[in-house]
Amino acid sequence: MPIWHTKRWSSSNFHVALGSSCNLKYICAMRPIFNIFLFCLSVLVPSFRAAAQTDQPIRQPDAILVMLSTEQNRLRALKTRGDHKEAAQLQKDLQSVYVGIRNDFRDHFSFCPVYYFADTNLALVKQGRLDGILLGADGAIVPAKRLVGKLFQIAYYGYAKANIPRIGYLTEDELADFDTRFGKVWVVYDDQMKQVAYSEAPEFFDRQRGCYFDTTYRRKSKKFNIEYYPIAYKLEEVLRQMEYR
Repeated sequence: MPIWHTKRWSSSNFHVALGSSCNLKYICAMRPIFNIFLFCLSVLVPSFRAAAQTDQPIRQPDAILVMLSTEQNRLRALKTRGDHKEAAQLQKDLQSVYVGIRNDFRDHFSFCPVYYFADTNLALVKQGRLDGILLGADGAIVPAKRLVGKLFQIAYYGYAKANIPRIGYLTEDELADFDTRFGKVWVVYDDQMKQVAYSEAPEFFDRQRGCYFDTTYRRKSKKFNIEYYPIAYKLEEVLRQMEYR
């Protein structure tokens, strides 16, 4: 029979039993399972730090400007090493993604007018210089006068900075972490690129929607890590939760 040695703390009824060789073997055997449990816990529990919010109200926009990524860093790297064929393929795949995004907004977004601009023109947008850089759903240039006196917000398909709830200005924007657990979503910014909201990621049953894998909207590059899932309807959902204009 093993001999048990027990140490008792006077401040509680908690007992710790030490000295049993069989129990030590049992604990050692359970250690790998315990480590697996800790690993799973670290994955399931959000690891990001949510930034605090201000009380500044977020108004519904009169228009949305969708910022399209031009992958300038990747494109520049390909051209620098002389891989012009790959660079051309990258630009072709990006154009395909743009078409998918425009089709998605055309068919699944009705909250407000939507215009598009390249991320290389972001500085001009922040300055309010919109002449000649806004595009419509057909890819044609849209007169900037359409936005005179209008409140617009910028939408970008990417990763949001962690924030709970999902609508609100971040007071620690530079300190917040990007939340990459659920993939890319539609992130909403004000005209100075301060994050004000972000859409939900599509849930599993959403992915069974007919449009979700319809190539009219769903676009994916075979060569590069570039893709788009049609979730414009998720952006509309979050905009409708903002305060009325």
